[in-house]
Amino acid sequence: MMIPYFSSRCRCTVVQLEKREYAPGESGVIKVTYTAGSTPGAAEKRVYVFSNDPDNRKVELTIKAQVVRLIEAAPQRLELLPRRPNAAIGPITLKSRCLRGSEGGPRAPGQVNSPARAVDQASGPAQGAGTRAMQDAGQEDCGQGRKFSILGFESTDGAITADFDPNSSAAEFTLAPKVDVEKLKPGSSGVIEIRLSHPQHRSVSIPYTVLAEFAARPAMIAIMDCKPGQAVTREVTIASN
Repeated sequence: MMIPYFSSRCRCTVVQLEKREYAPGESGVIKVTYTAGSTPGAAEKRVYVFSNDPDNRKVELTIKAQVVRLIEAAPQRLELLPRRPNAAIGPITLKSRCLRGSEGGPRAPGQVNSPARAVDQASGPAQGAGTRAMQDAGQEDCGQGRKFSILGFESTDGAITADFDPNSSAAEFTLAPKVDVEKLKPGSSGVIEIRLSHPQHRSVSIPYTVLAEFAARPAMIAIMDCKPGQAVTREVTIASN
């Protein structure tokens, strides 16, 4: 049997196959490396393997993963109120996570005990998959993870700053951000970028929105089936932020 080619619809999956021709009764392994994005949660990707098997020319391999953040930031999003002291911003907490796999004990972030498996949805000559970092299923939090340092703190237009010691190393940090309200534009948005020394998590991004002085509720009104000369009344509430 010959495997002339394989395909994936996502650049996040890299397929490796050592040989493409198999004798009767011979088997092989397909190695699939999946690199997750920054969005946590369940992920599912597919790889298609094509062969000259007249009964099964196309085999679909499914990679299922649970993507987690190795550094948790809280809050994950900010709403700033320029009229309030320090724009009503609170502390920012960064915490490193340690994960425990279902088939092993605690491990440092980036160490894989059991790779995520590609589930062969149809019978085929090869199967198997690997993941990068902590994307395999069956994990649980086992407390504090790897220590790290904060290397930099930047924000859009330099509106938000925070004091930190780049020489300090810990598994958890709490920052007290300071806001220059003169640099905030009502209704605008921005992002805080925190650079880290963690080998598997180099930075944390926290988006923020600058609320306007007043807000209308509802923010939008849709009127359907209007007739000429017919008045339509809707109630709008104006609230101060």
